[in-house]
Amino acid sequence: MTEIATRPAVPAAPETYLLFDRADDDAVLARIRGASLAACVYHFRQGGQELYGLGIDGAEECKREMARQGEVLEEEDVQIERETDDALFLKARASRWAVKVSGESVVRVKLDSAIGVKRQAKFLIRRDGTEEPNGFYWEQGCAKAMRNAILRLTPQALQQKVIEAFKAQGKVREVQMDPETAGAMVEEAHGLFPKSPEEEERLALIPTIRAIIRDDHIPEAKVKKLKEVWLGSAEADPMKADVAALRALRDHLSA
Repeated sequence: MTEIATRPAVPAAPETYLLFDRADDDAVLARIRGASLAACVYHFRQGGQELYGLGIDGAEECKREMARQGEVLEEEDVQIERETDDALFLKARASRWAVKVSGESVVRVKLDSAIGVKRQAKFLIRRDGTEEPNGFYWEQGCAKAMRNAILRLTPQALQQKVIEAFKAQGKVREVQMDPETAGAMVEEAHGLFPKSPEEEERLALIPTIRAIIRDDHIPEAKVKKLKEVWLGSAEADPMKADVAALRALRDHLSA
């Protein structure tokens, strides 16, 4: 995802990038189902800024535009770097080639290569803390890791050109931070930054608690009751909960 703003005010909040990223999940599913979202650029308003991002379909258009200029972006491979119970950590590699056709001969010269990485969750997390399996985490993760590699090889000026072209064609999708996913996005965004020992423990406790809830098939109503008793509110955000309270909840569920 690339971000273009109407003015260089403040950097986009990390959850903004994750919002564009979640929108690409829909694009991957559309491809799998043989459908089309008819949108290659995402648009999000943050304060006074107008943010535009290229998704996986926008990255494909960048490849085509580069080819018109005599350079080919080649997708090489996607590898699993690490896997946990909750997520895949993927690494995609792409390369950029200068291609010259002379008669029947084709000369290819490798110019450079780039790596794109992506952490893809295996579960969809609801605002109330419950989870459900994501049946397409592999496809989504691979597509977005390769998107990141392709955009690293695409000059910023060309990305801007592609964005402007799609804006002129009306192929822009408005994305918004809805209440159901806001908490999960902010939580995921926190994982991108250095953490204090307390934050590290909190981030370790939350997946453990969720795994117990999932494995024990605890219903949503009971989850809300547990949050009310141990975290002070049925709508409490685990990322803001006291670590001691989370520790006590984990011990209660494990007993």
